[in-house]
Amino acid sequence: MITAWAPHLRSVLRIVVAFLYLVHGSQKLLGIPPSARGGGTVRLASLIGAAGTIELVGGLLILVGLYTRLAAFVC
Repeated sequence: MITAWAPHLRSVLRIVVAFLYLVHGSQKLLGIPPSARGGGTVRLASLIGAAGTIELVGGLLILVGLYTRLAAFVC
């Protein structure tokens, strides 16, 4: 019974994780949605800017399904 639902549940988990990475990456780089700290965006050359770039690009790759395992490992 559970094995029949496993591919669907994995897909739902992949999509939810991708959206979480996208939200966190866009919050750091684009300021959308606004954060509670009110700082706006960060510089790309900083460590947080690099993390935001990895989260945004990795979230897009995971959502689309390209290089999913590599993107999830890097994220």
